[in-house]
Amino acid sequence: MFTFQFIQISKMTLMTQDGSQVAATLIMLSVICVIGSLGNGLVIIVYTRKHDQLTTTLFINILAITDCFTCITIIPMTIYIEYWEWGISSAFLCKLYYFFNNCTIPFSAFLISLIAIDRYICICHPFNKFMTLFKSKVSVGLVLTVSVLLGIASTFQVKMIKGIHPNDLTNSYECADISKLTNTTTTEKLFFSIVQKIQLLSYTTCIILVICLYVAIYCKVLQTRRKKSILKGIKNVKKPSYLWESRSNLTNVPDLDENPIKLPDGDTMLSSAKSTPNSKSFLTVPKPEHRRVSLRSICDTQIFQNFRTAAMLSVVALMYIISFLPAFLMINYPQILYIPLFYMYYINNAANPIIYCFMNARFREDIKAIVEALKK
Repeated sequence: MFTFQFIQISKMTLMTQDGSQVAATLIMLSVICVIGSLGNGLVIIVYTRKHDQLTTTLFINILAITDCFTCITIIPMTIYIEYWEWGISSAFLCKLYYFFNNCTIPFSAFLISLIAIDRYICICHPFNKFMTLFKSKVSVGLVLTVSVLLGIASTFQVKMIKGIHPNDLTNSYECADISKLTNTTTTEKLFFSIVQKIQLLSYTTCIILVICLYVAIYCKVLQTRRKKSILKGIKNVKKPSYLWESRSNLTNVPDLDENPIKLPDGDTMLSSAKSTPNSKSFLTVPKPEHRRVSLRSICDTQIFQNFRTAAMLSVVALMYIISFLPAFLMINYPQILYIPLFYMYYINNAANPIIYCFMNARFREDIKAIVEALKK
């Protein structure tokens, strides 16, 4: 959700002094690229095959497509640029990289926020049908438009610098932001500052919104559990025993065999209780059958599924916040810059499939079904 322009010269200086950071960064990014591409590809296949028309499925699928695009396109570009220490001669590649980075990062943050809103409405207001599938698609279109505009704005903040290489005196090029240049106008610097603050503000707003919504969801879960425990205590109260006892256990009830009822015609009507000792009295009420509720039946309920999905997606949001925290701090404190730690935010693009696999049993079953289908 933030630009990376104003730390490039610091990175250039640091990379010149410590090449081991560059090597560690390239290895880390390569691993993330492979794992993220395969993992998000599986997520796209699994959730594309679902036809449940759920908003959660839509958001997860779009988030997986965004992450897969990042792993296939943006991370390889980062590897290339870092390998050449930002000394690229193509102005198009320079601007394209800034556009992709400053477009996908806010789009992912907006998607995480939409997912949190969807889970909040689904759990805290289950009878409110506000977030429909159509409205979800419209919301995704709106946040995509805003993200594209932020990406386009970032392309006006970079320029190609032509210089002389100090070793061989040949021409060298560098992709740098305008805040580090001396020949920039006041308008360019003002535009750079405005765009940067908008990106930072939007990122912070998304993070605060996600935290508040998942805290509200957590409170709702606790409230629901408390109500269930109270209702369970009421249901466990022992019923009056006389309703369920047999005739032989009842007291103060006359034996009908010993006290026949006389009919008008002089005949008598005797009870047949003694002929069937185990039979129940005419005062007894049939005991209802108590169904044994299995754990699987509880887990298959809609409420439980919503809670479990919310828990999984809250971990996704938490992973997003943690992975971006180092880069967020290094932007404000460039003196603590450490390149591998700075690019740790790319881990977020590869972590989501792993989270789904560990926390979603149905996702694991779908993966097994795909693997078995491929074996055949």
